[in-house]
This record gives sequence, structure tokens and C-alpha cells, in this order.
Amino acid sequence: MTIEQFKEAYNINSEIDCIEQAIQNLRVESYFLYEGRIKIDISDILNEAKNQIAKRLQERKAQLEKEFEAI
Repeated sequence: MTIEQFKEAYNINSEIDCIEQAIQNLRVESYFLYEGRIKIDISDILNEAKNQIAKRLQERKAQLEKEFEAI
């Protein structure tokens, strides 16, 4: 594995951690957001976004692992 591939794999894991923390922060904030009597709950939207991003990052990670195995 090259240094660049290692950095990219590390960055993917770091990005997943950052995304999960940001989503958790937004979930907490969503409980305090109100517009009139309607509560704004964005947790379902955030979960779907998280799942899609994590899926793409995991696919890229798997691709890097295959490239590493080929070396």
C-alpha cells in the first residue's frame, strides 16, 4: 500500500466519523427546532444521507483494499 493509498483509507474512516458526529449534533439540534406548533424532525433525512455517504465511502475503501491486495 502506498502512502497516498494509506492516507486516503485513513481519510475515509475519518470522514465517516466526522459525518456521524455531525449527524448526531444535528439530531440534538432538531429536537429544539420548532416552527409554530410543528416540530422539525430531520433525523430520518439525516440517517438516509449518512447511509448513502457511508455506502459510497465503504465502496471506495473496498476498492482501495482490492488494489492493495493486487500489489
